[in-house]
Amino acid sequence: MNRLLSSWRARQRYDGSQFTLAIASAQVIALLGAIPGFLSIAFNAEFNQPQLVSLSRVMPVMFLLSVALTMYLSWRITPSARKRLDDIASGKTALDRRAELNAWREATSFTVRFGLAAGLVFFVLNVLPAIYLTAAQGTVISSPFQPTSLTSPIPIYILMGGTASILGWSILFVLLTERFTRPLRLILVPSDFETQLKGRAGALVVGKFLILILALIAIGILLIAPIGYQQTVRILYAEVSSLDVFRDLRSQTILFSLLALVLGVGYSYYVSRSISDPINELIETFNKAELGDLSVRAPVSATDELGIVTMHFNRTMARLEALQNTLEQQVAERTKLLEASNEVGRVAASSLDPDELRERVINLFTEQFGYYFAAIYLLDPSEKWAEIREANGDVGKLLKQNRQKHEVSGRSMVGSAIREKAARIAQIASEEKNRYQNPLLPYTRSEIALP
Repeated sequence: MNRLLSSWRARQRYDGSQFTLAIASAQVIALLGAIPGFLSIAFNAEFNQPQLVSLSRVMPVMFLLSVALTMYLSWRITPSARKRLDDIASGKTALDRRAELNAWREATSFTVRFGLAAGLVFFVLNVLPAIYLTAAQGTVISSPFQPTSLTSPIPIYILMGGTASILGWSILFVLLTERFTRPLRLILVPSDFETQLKGRAGALVVGKFLILILALIAIGILLIAPIGYQQTVRILYAEVSSLDVFRDLRSQTILFSLLALVLGVGYSYYVSRSISDPINELIETFNKAELGDLSVRAPVSATDELGIVTMHFNRTMARLEALQNTLEQQVAERTKLLEASNEVGRVAASSLDPDELRERVINLFTEQFGYYFAAIYLLDPSEKWAEIREANGDVGKLLKQNRQKHEVSGRSMVGSAIREKAARIAQIASEEKNRYQNPLLPYTRSEIALP
């Protein structure tokens, strides 16, 4: 994993329980988004006594059941993520690619999946029972001045206000959950680029904006629409003055417009932060890279367009860092070889004794260039044989004692180099046909002969 993520994991010790705690906190705070819908029901629905009794008995139980069921759902759809967090917190270093991929996929797709599931749960267990109870115990609005009567619209108010509450809660929950679980997603980011891309399962930025805009429009309609209908019913069927009706209409319209505006501002702020924060982090990483630090990596906490750009940027930085390290290593190796060559030349120019010169040069070859065996052969007076004159190590001593020699016209790389007056190089010694296989040098993998 890159250095940024490693240092993050070193500082933070989150486990699987933190995921559940973040979800529970987001659920509680997200209830603020449901307040406008509750107020819409309170202002527009005039419950009779049987309805109030039934709702007070049933709805608290249904609400607690909804919370318990949603928490159970959050626990059921994040097993891999919670297990990986527990493993990281306990210090387990064994890496399972499939487990890593599953954990990353769960972490990035959780908010959208759970937001939809939780919204459906609350609608089925809270809104529908309330509609049924009020419709079953509803009254008929009638007036002696009107030839017709009207069934109480309370179930409609509950449907519209309840839907607005669920939409407001769901959007705020998704935004808060993305914010609260961001440190956990940073920990769960896979170690390689391919797994990061393969595990992308979150919503894209365009989809987020479309959902937000449509949800805000729907919330505004659901909050404002019942007001006019309710005041019209009051004018027709209740003994209320027109002045009171218009005063209530004005105050409620202003109130719910302001509430819709506050929701829009709050949601827009969190959505903009979810986009601006990754951009600022990416810019900060760019600035560090421009200063020459190619080890920096931008944090990857999502799989939307910005997350994909960040993944590609990190991969590019990793490749540049590897290239830089390779070049530095090559420069160091070339510098070492140049220094060794200079040392051989210096030694060759510092001695006039041929025997001493050969011995020092051979030792420098093996020490400076890392060869495990080197030898010097000289032609005899007949120029038909190349006899060994200097070699390193115990093998070299044995070969000098035996006065090993190669026939110039024979089958050996030494003879070929002398005969052709050119260097002979065998990258893979076993594949060289014109080569003498010395049983005393079984570890030879490559060989070079210089005339």
